[in-house]
Amino acid sequence: VIPMPFALFHYLPFMDNIRAPGRLIVGFIFFSYILSALVIDTYLRNVRKHVYVVIVAILFIIVALDHYFLVPVAPERVLPRDIYRTIREDSSNVTVLEIPSAVRDGFIYFGNDLSLDFLDAQLAHGKPTLAGYMGRVTGYKIRYYQNNPFLGYIGRITDRALDRNGGLLEEQRIVPQPPSAETVSDVADFLDIGYVILDESHDYSASVSALLVSSGYVHSQQDSRFGLYTRKPSQKEYMDISMEDPYVDIYLGLGWRDRDGKSQYVKKRSSVLFKIQQPRDLNLSFEAYTFGSGNIGEIYVNKRFVGSVKLGVEKDTYSIHIPASYLTRGINIVHFLSENEYIVKDVVKGSDDTQHISHVFYTIQLNDK
Repeated sequence: VIPMPFALFHYLPFMDNIRAPGRLIVGFIFFSYILSALVIDTYLRNVRKHVYVVIVAILFIIVALDHYFLVPVAPERVLPRDIYRTIREDSSNVTVLEIPSAVRDGFIYFGNDLSLDFLDAQLAHGKPTLAGYMGRVTGYKIRYYQNNPFLGYIGRITDRALDRNGGLLEEQRIVPQPPSAETVSDVADFLDIGYVILDESHDYSASVSALLVSSGYVHSQQDSRFGLYTRKPSQKEYMDISMEDPYVDIYLGLGWRDRDGKSQYVKKRSSVLFKIQQPRDLNLSFEAYTFGSGNIGEIYVNKRFVGSVKLGVEKDTYSIHIPASYLTRGINIVHFLSENEYIVKDVVKGSDDTQHISHVFYTIQLNDK
């Protein structure tokens, strides 16, 4: 195999760290101008004056034609401004979901393939938003949308190019059965989704509308082709995570691998999400084991170090105290950072998986003291 020129970047100092080598084109064009000017000057220095004038005129015409363009007329963008005003007037701290929408990182996206509008609506109503063109989204956050039973269904049913979406595996490029009303309610309560703005001009809008209404949402306002669906999130707390739960992905963040029955593998860095209504002293307990003796796990709550736990190679229950000052009302993020990782095929009999894992979780809970 003969390597293409861009392969050389991996062998040049500092170049292997460049995220987008194509951005070097700016410097390339600048120095190309200098080289072209030197070549033209050398060539024209020995030609007759009338030939010189003709060549310069031709070059000028080429540059003028190359830079000629028409400013296109931007398509009309209809915004539900009355709906935004209604949401802004609500003083409660709830989240807004817009349908259709997308999360995107370069060419990798999940959701509607034509959703290229930025989160400007959030500037209008001032509420946290689960929609819009969110660029440069890290992979585990995109996977959260993909694996979430409600957001994953919405993302797939609104994607017109689902069968060609390169950000999904082939078996993931199908629209699943709609989640149950109870599941949608759990997701809505966990993420505090109090408002859903649905663009009802799409063919899937009737199905989505029926799902929202069955889950407790009320169609409260119509603004052009947009419908506003409202629901007051419950005060339920989510403090018990079991890997047996078929919808456990609602509560999983960074670093989670495939589920194996009653347990789930995690990488060296992982996180889970809990939701509480009243910060108080709590105990974090979890059932887990690791693959090497002496694997120390550091625990952080909302980016604050809580303590370390030495995991064993046999399944066991571990517990650590979390002061109330570390917690906040709403969603709290717990990170597990381990010292060591292991190749799956080296620690799991019969596996040929070459990816890395650190330990295995069964349950993770927050308990009152």
